[in-house]
Amino acid sequence: MIFVRGIKGNTKLNPAIKVWGGLCLLVLIAAAGALWRFDAFRDRVEACEAKGGDWIGGALISAFCEPAPKREREFD
Repeated sequence: MIFVRGIKGNTKLNPAIKVWGGLCLLVLIAAAGALWRFDAFRDRVEACEAKGGDWIGGALISAFCEPAPKREREFD
């Protein structure tokens, strides 16, 4: 039952739907935020690898991109 009768006889939204609906909305927002942060992390790692660098630190906040060492040209 989505709608229930109140004390005065008017129809209102079921309080259980209000509570569970709010919790579900909160969980969806948290999951979307986590996916957004993971996607941004993946983009930073891919940009680092595209420049030829190495990603140091994994998914930590203090992680950084270490530039690739410059190689000296060898002459024949």
